[in-house]
Amino acid sequence: QGGDPFSAAAGAVVGMVVGHSIGETFDKIDQIHAAIVLKKALDNNPDGMYTNWKSDRKNMIVSARPVATNGTCREFTSDVTMNNSTKTISGTACKVNGEWEVK
Repeated sequence: QGGDPFSAAAGAVVGMVVGHSIGETFDKIDQIHAAIVLKKALDNNPDGMYTNWKSDRKNMIVSARPVATNGTCREFTSDVTMNNSTKTISGTACKVNGEWEVK
Protein backbone atom coordinates (compact mmCIF):
# COMPACT_ATOMS: atom_id res chain seq x y z
CA GLN A 1 0.00 0.00 0.00
CA GLY A 2 1.38 3.43 -0.97
CA GLY A 3 1.79 6.12 1.64
CA ASP A 4 -0.02 9.43 1.58
CA PRO A 5 2.04 11.53 -0.84
CA PHE A 6 1.48 14.71 1.16
CA SER A 7 2.67 13.29 4.47
CA ALA A 8 5.53 11.41 2.82
CA ALA A 9 6.81 14.50 1.05
CA ALA A 10 6.22 16.74 4.05
CA GLY A 11 7.99 14.24 6.27
CA ALA A 12 10.99 14.24 3.98
CA VAL A 13 11.17 18.02 3.84
CA VAL A 14 10.49 18.56 7.53
CA GLY A 15 12.75 15.73 8.63
CA MET A 16 15.69 17.41 6.98
CA VAL A 17 15.06 20.90 8.36
CA VAL A 18 14.43 19.82 11.95
CA GLY A 19 17.34 20.85 14.11
CA HIS A 20 18.05 23.74 11.79
CA SER A 21 16.76 27.15 12.86
CA ILE A 22 14.01 26.85 10.24
CA GLY A 23 12.74 23.60 11.74
CA GLU A 24 11.64 25.28 14.94
CA THR A 25 9.09 27.47 13.15
CA PHE A 26 7.95 24.95 10.52
CA ASP A 27 4.41 24.03 11.58
CA LYS A 28 1.78 21.63 10.20
CA ILE A 29 0.41 24.19 7.73
CA ASP A 30 3.92 24.81 6.42
CA GLN A 31 4.45 21.04 6.13
CA ILE A 32 1.30 20.66 4.03
CA HIS A 33 2.31 23.50 1.71
CA ALA A 34 5.86 22.12 1.39
CA ALA A 35 4.41 18.72 0.47
CA ILE A 36 2.04 20.23 -2.11
CA VAL A 37 4.89 22.24 -3.67
CA LEU A 38 7.08 19.13 -3.90
CA LYS A 39 4.27 16.99 -5.33
CA LYS A 40 3.38 19.64 -7.94
CA ALA A 41 7.02 19.95 -8.96
CA LEU A 42 7.44 16.18 -9.27
CA ASP A 43 4.15 15.76 -11.18
CA ASN A 44 4.43 18.70 -13.57
CA ASN A 45 7.88 20.21 -13.89
CA PRO A 46 10.64 19.35 -16.33
CA ASP A 47 14.02 18.81 -14.67
CA GLY A 48 15.38 22.12 -13.38
CA MET A 49 12.08 24.02 -13.17
CA TYR A 50 11.02 25.33 -9.75
CA THR A 51 7.59 25.43 -8.11
CA ASN A 52 7.40 27.98 -5.26
CA TRP A 53 5.15 28.80 -2.35
CA LYS A 54 5.38 31.92 -0.16
CA SER A 55 3.80 31.91 3.27
CA ASP A 56 1.34 34.71 3.94
CA ARG A 57 1.82 34.16 7.68
CA LYS A 58 5.61 34.13 7.86
CA ASN A 59 8.63 35.40 6.01
CA MET A 60 9.14 32.00 4.37
CA ILE A 61 9.43 30.64 0.84
CA VAL A 62 9.48 26.95 -0.11
CA SER A 63 10.84 26.04 -3.56
CA ALA A 64 11.08 22.56 -5.06
CA ARG A 65 12.35 21.23 -8.37
CA PRO A 66 13.14 17.90 -9.94
CA VAL A 67 16.78 17.74 -11.00
CA ALA A 68 16.93 14.33 -12.73
CA THR A 69 14.43 11.76 -13.93
CA ASN A 70 15.24 8.05 -14.07
CA GLY A 71 12.25 5.93 -15.06
CA THR A 72 9.55 6.36 -12.40
CA CYS A 73 11.95 8.06 -9.98
CA ARG A 74 12.93 11.71 -9.79
CA GLU A 75 15.75 13.29 -7.85
CA PHE A 76 14.71 16.63 -6.35
CA THR A 77 15.91 19.57 -4.33
CA SER A 78 13.79 21.63 -2.00
CA ASP A 79 14.82 25.00 -0.56
CA VAL A 80 13.25 26.48 2.55
CA THR A 81 14.14 30.16 2.98
CA MET A 82 13.21 31.94 6.19
CA ASN A 83 14.61 35.12 7.71
CA ASN A 84 17.35 35.28 5.04
CA SER A 85 18.51 31.75 5.87
CA THR A 86 18.13 28.99 3.27
CA LYS A 87 18.27 25.27 3.94
CA THR A 88 18.52 23.08 0.83
CA ILE A 89 17.68 19.41 0.94
CA SER A 90 17.74 16.82 -1.78
CA GLY A 91 16.33 13.37 -2.20
CA THR A 92 14.70 10.91 -4.55
CA ALA A 93 11.00 10.19 -4.93
CA CYS A 94 9.59 7.26 -6.89
CA LYS A 95 6.06 6.84 -8.19
CA VAL A 96 4.54 3.71 -6.64
CA ASN A 97 0.90 2.85 -7.40
CA GLY A 98 0.35 6.41 -8.63
CA GLU A 99 1.75 8.08 -5.49
CA TRP A 100 5.15 9.66 -4.83
CA GLU A 101 7.19 7.93 -2.16
CA VAL A 102 10.32 9.64 -0.92
CA LYS A 103 13.23 7.23 -0.63
